[in-house]
Amino acid sequence: MQRRKFLKLAALSGLTIGSTVSTGSHARSGKHRGPLLVVVHARGGWDPRLLCDPTTDPAQNRVYTEIASAGAIAYAPLAMTRRTTGLHGDSAHALMGSTAFFNKYASRLHCINGIDVGTVDHAQATSSLLTGHPGEGALSIAELLALDSGLPLLTSRPSAMSGLAMSGMAPSARLPNADPHATYERSCDPDAWLDGSDPALAVPTDGAAPIEVAGGELRDLQRFMRQAHVALAAFDANLAVAVHLELGGFDTHGSHDRQQLTQLGKLFRGVDSLMTGADRRGLTDRLTVMVGSEFGRGPYYDGPQRFAGKDHWPVSSAMLMGHGIVGNRVSGATDAQQQLRPYDTGIRTPADVHRELGVACGVVLG
Repeated sequence: MQRRKFLKLAALSGLTIGSTVSTGSHARSGKHRGPLLVVVHARGGWDPRLLCDPTTDPAQNRVYTEIASAGAIAYAPLAMTRRTTGLHGDSAHALMGSTAFFNKYASRLHCINGIDVGTVDHAQATSSLLTGHPGEGALSIAELLALDSGLPLLTSRPSAMSGLAMSGMAPSARLPNADPHATYERSCDPDAWLDGSDPALAVPTDGAAPIEVAGGELRDLQRFMRQAHVALAAFDANLAVAVHLELGGFDTHGSHDRQQLTQLGKLFRGVDSLMTGADRRGLTDRLTVMVGSEFGRGPYYDGPQRFAGKDHWPVSSAMLMGHGIVGNRVSGATDAQQQLRPYDTGIRTPADVHRELGVACGVVLG
C-alpha cells in the first residue's frame, strides 16, 4: 500500500498520525521487522466482574449465575441476545459473546486482575492505562517503539500521544474525519477501499469485516474495526509501528448491565476482527495487543432498580495477548469486596502491566 493511499484511509477512518524523530537502528536499516503494538482502550471504565474477574455474588453481578472457564481463565459468561443487549436481533447476533471469545483466545491470553489504578479520575487513569503513569508527559511504549523504528504511531484520539506530542518531538495533526453518522457499507479490506474492487458488504463469517445493520446501532464497532484494519494495512506496508484504538460507552452510571454487556460484545467482536486480520496478513508473530480500561466499576450497584448503574472503582483488569505474551494465564486477584488481594506475581499497578508489555515488545522501561 502506498503512503498516499494510507493517508487517505487514515483520514477516512478518523485516525491521527504522529510523526516521529528517528533515534533507533530499525529506521536506518530499511523495513521494520520488529514488534508491532496495538493498545485497545475500553473507554469509560469497564466492569471486571463481567469480564475475567467474575463473581456470583448477586450484589455485584445480576447477569449470570455460574462462572465459566476456558483453560486456566475464569470468565463471566455473557450471551449476546436482543433481551440482554436491548439491540435489534441482527445487531445483537453480530456481537461476540464471551464464551466464543475466551474459547478462541484463552491459549493466547494473559488476564491480569486486581490492578490498583489509584484513581477514579478519567484523565489520570487514562494516562496510567496508556503509559503506566498518571501524570502528563510520560512516554508510552507505543511512542518508544515509534522513536526506535522511525515509523509513526496511529491513534483514534490525539490526546493519547501525550508524551511525544507534549514534548514537541512527535507533533500530531488531526486528519479530516469521516462522517461520524455514516455507516460503512464496504468490506474492511483497506487495500481495496480506494480502487473500487471490493464487493458489497455481506455479513462476515471470519470476523475480518465490519457489519452492516439497519439503524446505526453498531456505528462505534464499525468505526473501531475500520481503524483496526487501516492500522494492520499500515503495519503490513511498513508505514506504522503502533496504534491506539478505543471503543467508548463503558461509563455506566445507569443501565449498567445492559450497556456493559453490549459494549463488551462489541469489544470482543472488534478484537477478534483485529486478530483475524493480523493472522491473514501474517503479522501474528510480531503483534502484541493490550486491552484495558482506565479503571473498573463497582463493586456494588447503586440501587435495586433494574437499570441501576455502578460507580467508578480504582481496581481493574487488563488482557495481554500476542507476541511475547505467555497465554492461558491469570495473574492477580480480588477479594469478595473487589479489593486487592495479596499475590506474588509482581503485577499490582499499571506501571507493572507496562513493564510486562515492554518486555514483550523489547522495550526496557525505567
